[in-house]
Amino acid sequence: MEDLQGTVGSPSAAAAPSWFPAETAIEAAPAPVAVEAPLPPEERTYEGVSREEGMWVVDIKFDGEEIKRLGTYENAGAAAWAYDAAREERGLPPVNFPLPGQAPAPTTEAPAPAEDAEAVPPVTTAAEDEREQAHQSVAVPPAPERSEAAPPPALPAPARKPHVASAASAWAGVCTDLLAALEDQSGIVGIRDRLVSDGFRCVKVGPKPSEYHISVPATYPCYYDVAGKDYSASQDMPRTKPQLVKYFEGCLDLARTGGAYRTEADREADEGEDARRAATKKLRPKPPVTTAAVEPVAPDATAARPETAVGQRVGRARTKPERLTDLVDAGKTYAARPSASRTRNDAEEAPAPAPATEPVDEDTPAPVSVPRFKHVYPPNKTRVSWTTCVHMGGGSVSAGSHATQEAAARAVDAMLLAHRKKAVNFPGDEEATRAAFPDIIA
Repeated sequence: MEDLQGTVGSPSAAAAPSWFPAETAIEAAPAPVAVEAPLPPEERTYEGVSREEGMWVVDIKFDGEEIKRLGTYENAGAAAWAYDAAREERGLPPVNFPLPGQAPAPTTEAPAPAEDAEAVPPVTTAAEDEREQAHQSVAVPPAPERSEAAPPPALPAPARKPHVASAASAWAGVCTDLLAALEDQSGIVGIRDRLVSDGFRCVKVGPKPSEYHISVPATYPCYYDVAGKDYSASQDMPRTKPQLVKYFEGCLDLARTGGAYRTEADREADEGEDARRAATKKLRPKPPVTTAAVEPVAPDATAARPETAVGQRVGRARTKPERLTDLVDAGKTYAARPSASRTRNDAEEAPAPAPATEPVDEDTPAPVSVPRFKHVYPPNKTRVSWTTCVHMGGGSVSAGSHATQEAAARAVDAMLLAHRKKAVNFPGDEEATRAAFPDIIA
């Protein structure tokens, strides 16, 4: 690698610029009265500085060492300063800027020297001041204005429709006959042979015989233009009876109105069909979401229903159980139902349950509680009297059937007294019990 040895500026150059170190400026010799402006950096050559690929590079070689590249720089002056700095580190004098005032103004601002109250301010020439002001006055080119919203891409050209339909079109009579044949069919199974004979192609797509695709003949109007564009799937081949009916009706409308159309062959040869459909799909508005209208309930509809007990069957429907708080707020009465898991012995030996509570109205008198007696059973569908049954000695003994609940209860006590047991329904009133049923006690 070869070093470049260039000429150095005139030794009678002006004093150091503002970015030159103050200490060096003080030690340097004073500038003469008449000075010339230094040459621009482009017209100078420096030792160890060369230009490669648009950048200034610095290569240096000391005695007994190989050539060493110090780096790349944006201008020749900065590269020359780096070369002199490398020489000063080895104790060698600078060769590119031996005197102050000969260095060009660098493009990048050098760090400011430390403030020293006793230091003499540097002296600059008028030419350097003008060059520095011109460098600072260069305006930065404004950034190109960007539009807020880019214009939408141009839509593809619509498909060409070179044909004109009429009642004399060859396909008009076929569509009329097939449409009439479809009216008597529930699907497309029964008309498959008729479609194949008229030039349609039916391709099976599923295990069921009713699942197949129908391809329109190449000389018929394009299925997508007539009906397929209105569907999200099967836009090129109908699969159901409604799709086929829509296509035949659309073809007959073209024949009646004399509209322009393209054939299936034209669609298959159209290279811009895919781009046109993609653009149409993006521009298609979504259908509005509609909520089902809820009919208001008549205010007296609830009152018209008959009030039934909780869980009672009304006809074939079962009313929904209501909460206890709702019953109380509505002023309805309720009664606690006994648990179905209790056995017969538990019902006889267990103490009488507390009377059912009902919502109390301050204006109505409190209801009289009905006493409950042991071993007494009320009438049901098969009997009309109160029956008794007392379990004693591993068996069941009946005290008879009675017209009232109190009579049945006293009969139970009489049976217990006859077997030398205590009365359970009227304790302390044994004399009245014996007088009422002397035959049981005897």
